[in-house]
Amino acid sequence: MVNESTAEVVQASEANEDTALQALTEFADSPLGQKYPSAVAVWENGWDRFIPFLAFPPAVRRVIYTTNAIESLNYQLRKVTKNRSQFPTENSVVKLLWLAICNIEDQRCVTKRRDGANISKFEDP
Repeated sequence: MVNESTAEVVQASEANEDTALQALTEFADSPLGQKYPSAVAVWENGWDRFIPFLAFPPAVRRVIYTTNAIESLNYQLRKVTKNRSQFPTENSVVKLLWLAICNIEDQRCVTKRRDGANISKFEDP
């Protein structure tokens, strides 16, 4: 059920303002919207902050959405250390974080190559 909700939200974020509002209304009236009224309320309360985002084409929206690199890095580092309650030495923590950063940067390089065409839309012609 949550995957269906996520798919509906993704469809709304790829739409223009009118179709996104229609999708939100349909979601609010759907069984999922009835089951999760707080999710509907979040979208309705944040609608004025969300609609300026719709002025951009979908490819650029994806770049904007994924540009918060510092929060992303912190989240991924917390995820790496979360399952380990203690470390034998300080060097073991440093090594784990260093390897995690290397892995994260490798993943970002792949993403940058894939999204290169999207980023070029920000450049002046």
